[in-house]
Amino acid sequence: MSYLVTDLTTNNIKSLTLFNMEYTDKILIKLKRKYSKDETVAALVKKLKEAETENGKLSAEIAHLEYKLAGDINKQEENKLARIEARKNKLFQDLTSQNKKMRKQIKELRELRNQLFSKLNKFERENK
Repeated sequence: MSYLVTDLTTNNIKSLTLFNMEYTDKILIKLKRKYSKDETVAALVKKLKEAETENGKLSAEIAHLEYKLAGDINKQEENKLARIEARKNKLFQDLTSQNKKMRKQIKELRELRNQLFSKLNKFERENK
């Protein structure tokens, strides 16, 4: 079923096709009817309250998402710090093992030096 309806904002005639008769009849009655100022104000206040409620819900959702994002950023920062700490620990372990190897080499070189000095001393005593 199709109806010709006047758009109140532009005064253009539009064709409206609706399937539910009760719904279309209510719409047509609402379009034809002249509303009093009180009814108009009440309807606008109702729409305003609905918009404020929706605005509140959206604000709460935005705040929740910002909180969640801040938590994600904190987790990323913690992960970054944990990776840095792990890298520092790995470097420390590598340097510690390198240091142990160098100490062992130093010890061996000192023993070799002492042996060479003792042989040199022995050689000098024999050649005197």
